[in-house]
Amino acid sequence: MGHDEWEQIVTAIRAAWPDAAFDDATSETYFDVLTDLPYADVRMAVIQSIGLSATSVPRAGELLTRAAAVAAAQPAGIVIPPSEGGRTHTAPATSPRVRRLTADWEAVREAFSGHSLITVEPLGPTPAEKYRITFRLQGIALQGDQPVHSDIHQCEIHLPVGYPREQPLVLPLTPIFHPNVSDRFCIADDWYAGEGLMDVITRLADIIQYKSFNTKSYLNRRAAIWAEQNPNLFPVGTDELGRGEVVVSIKGAQ
Repeated sequence: MGHDEWEQIVTAIRAAWPDAAFDDATSETYFDVLTDLPYADVRMAVIQSIGLSATSVPRAGELLTRAAAVAAAQPAGIVIPPSEGGRTHTAPATSPRVRRLTADWEAVREAFSGHSLITVEPLGPTPAEKYRITFRLQGIALQGDQPVHSDIHQCEIHLPVGYPREQPLVLPLTPIFHPNVSDRFCIADDWYAGEGLMDVITRLADIIQYKSFNTKSYLNRRAAIWAEQNPNLFPVGTDELGRGEVVVSIKGAQ
C-alpha cells in the first residue's frame, strides 16, 4: 500500500469519525491489517463497511474481523491484479508464500503436537494465514485497577502478505497487562525472515509469563511503570513449550 493510498484511507477514517482519536498506535495497527488485503478497493471497502455501522474508531480486533469478512467476499484464489494490457493470471499453488505457509503449518504440527498448555487453531483452510492461539500459562491481567494472575490467554496471529520479510501481527483476544502489549503484541524490536510461526508462539509464551518484557520500549506505559516497580515478581510463570507437547486443533475436523 503506497503513501497516497494510505493518506486517502486516513482521510476517510477521520471523515467517518471526526470526533474520535486516531493515535499513532491505532494508525500503525490499521496500516498492518489493511496492507495484508490484496487490492486498494478491498481496503477501502473495509473502512466503508465499518463506517456504516460503527460509532467510533473500531479497535484492532474488530477491524481484523471486518477485514476478514470483506476479503472472504472476494474471488477465491491468489489472483495477480490486471496488467496494463488488461490480462490477469492466477499464481501457482507452489508460490514461495504458499510454500512458506505450508512449512510453518507442518512444523507446528510436527514439533508441538500434544502439549497441555497451548492450543493452536488455524483459521481457514491450511496452510492458514491466521491462527488463534490459546495459552494456559500464568500471566497478568487487570481486575479493576489491580494487577492479578490470569492463566488463560488467547491471541490471533496474522501472517501478512510480506511475511516472512514482515513480522506477523499478533492481536490479544483476552485481557493482558504487559508493557509490550496494547491492541497488539510487540513480539520483536528486530524481526528476521528466518524466524517462523513456532518462534512467534514460543516468544508469545515468554511475553505472557513475563520472561520477556521491555519497559523502555513500551506499548502500555502503566504496565511498564508497574513492572519497573515490582522486579521481584518476575517471571510470573516458568512453563516451557517443549517440542512435542502442543495440542493442535484443526477447525472442523472430527
